[in-house]
Amino acid sequence: MLRREQQKLKGALHLGKRDAEKVVSERRDLSRKVEDLELITPAMERELSEVTGKKQVSMVEENLLKLRQKQARDRLLSQEAGTVTLETLRQLVEEGFKERGVELDLQKEVIQAQLRQATQCCQKIRAEVKERLRKAQKLKKK
Repeated sequence: MLRREQQKLKGALHLGKRDAEKVVSERRDLSRKVEDLELITPAMERELSEVTGKKQVSMVEENLLKLRQKQARDRLLSQEAGTVTLETLRQLVEEGFKERGVELDLQKEVIQAQLRQATQCCQKIRAEVKERLRKAQKLKKK
């Protein structure tokens, strides 16, 4: 019974030693991994700060591009507004030409009527002059 107990204890001691060796081995492995990570961490932090800086620079550049795009769009819209204004001005000028054309047509009709009237008056005067000349010649002959 004591021997059995002793064998059990030896077996338990052997298992305990084996478990302790596993724990020590795992601890050594984990310590090596921690050391490796401690070596890698500063490099990764530098890389992270570089990437962060690059990202900030790219964000600034993107914002500048957006600002330039907005300025270009505003310039284009103002030019379009100027074009619309020029188009409106062109239409107003065309309307003015049409109205002036109508006025000129009316003036032409008035002048033609005055010309007809003057021509008729000249014809009357010629007729009167001819009549007087004829009467004067008739009187001379008498």
